[in-house]
Amino acid sequence: MSVLKKVLYIGWIGFGNLGDELLWNVFKELNKHYNYSTEIEIVPSLPGVDINHTEEYDTVILGGGSLLLPGYMAVLKQAIDLGKDVFIWGSGLDWITKEQLDIINSGQSFSLEKTFTEKDIILFRETLEKAAFVGVRGPITKKVLETFGINSDKIKLIGDPGVLLNPPAVIRKKEKIAAINWGTTFNRLYGQDEAAIENALLQVSKN
Repeated sequence: MSVLKKVLYIGWIGFGNLGDELLWNVFKELNKHYNYSTEIEIVPSLPGVDINHTEEYDTVILGGGSLLLPGYMAVLKQAIDLGKDVFIWGSGLDWITKEQLDIINSGQSFSLEKTFTEKDIILFRETLEKAAFVGVRGPITKKVLETFGINSDKIKLIGDPGVLLNPPAVIRKKEKIAAINWGTTFNRLYGQDEAAIENALLQVSKN
């Protein structure tokens, strides 16, 4: 007899961001493909869904995107304290400055005091150490989490879930078209200098 499980999928969805919407669709389709014995109801965190109350869910998933933030950690910590299973599925961390990023890439020791408070770091550590699975998007995210004191073996590099997309077959046209998805976070990402990224993207496109 199948058992109904209720899952909360947390993502930045319902706001028109193409990447986050695609990641949610990948998760939903994979569940249909691999779910064999359990009937699962997945509730996406669309506007109007209160993610701050996880009592009704069996499992909470933090989905793909730049979602490793204190606010989401607080939601996951609450779920863990209630005895729920918590999974991190390809989430990443982008909220660091260009200077910090350069230091990380150079292999030097670094501090994230400007980005996270000591309270934030404790929250990350307590939450991720107790999560059922922590799969992060890339090596920089893993390095940052390791500086928080989280066991390196606990953090798995699984890549961006977007690579799991299966694009539909397309009829080749004579004219080649390139599509560019561009949005803004008001200089909170991309090394806090979106103008430089936009100019670089423009140059690459022209080339």
